[in-house]
Amino acid sequence: MSVVGNGKPATEELTESVGSSVARFKEPNVAIVATTQPVTVIDQVFDDGYLRIEHANYYLACAGQPVYLPRVEFLLVSRLARSIGRVVPSEDLWRAAWDDQKPLNCSSLHVYIHRLRNKLRPYDLQIDVLVNVGYRLVRSTN
Repeated sequence: MSVVGNGKPATEELTESVGSSVARFKEPNVAIVATTQPVTVIDQVFDDGYLRIEHANYYLACAGQPVYLPRVEFLLVSRLARSIGRVVPSEDLWRAAWDDQKPLNCSSLHVYIHRLRNKLRPYDLQIDVLVNVGYRLVRSTN
């Protein structure tokens, strides 16, 4: 259990500081807080029976077989998997990999997505593009 500076569990601290604006998840000590500042809460594991992503461990596996990716590519596929089957705007993908440290560069993002597509293709995963909108991770129908 996470404990904050005052010795209370983190979930109690969050509840006290924001009242009813806390949404709890099934895992203990995970919450989303509604604030005016962006708060990043990472779901620790995505697993649909075929694709498994352990976000905190930078671990990706397809059908039980580990897939090794550079950090940026892992962050991109990790963000896509959180919205699997749905379009993720390019700006969101960029922020997942570079935060606000660099301004959005669509050409660079496209190059990273191209490399990622080639690495995921043998695992029956594909990344679709909606031009000027974003990208979507889906299982191949091949």
